[in-house]
Amino acid sequence: MSFLLGILTVLFGFIKIKIKKILVLMCVNLALFLMIFGDDKFYSFVYYIFALGLSQIGIIIYLNFIKIF
Repeated sequence: MSFLLGILTVLFGFIKIKIKKILVLMCVNLALFLMIFGDDKFYSFVYYIFALGLSQIGIIIYLNFIKIF
């Protein structure tokens, strides 16, 4: 769940809609809730941070690929 929230946080940050801030804050708050009250607190933190970094790298590669071609 934390892994998906990390990916959704970055994806919602890049799309252009009016409720972007609400969606990003909702994902961040839900991830923080899982980190504080979840069963595997440490692993939910690690998965969330890993997914944030991985999805940002993926989007940067995708955007650079579009600029090349």
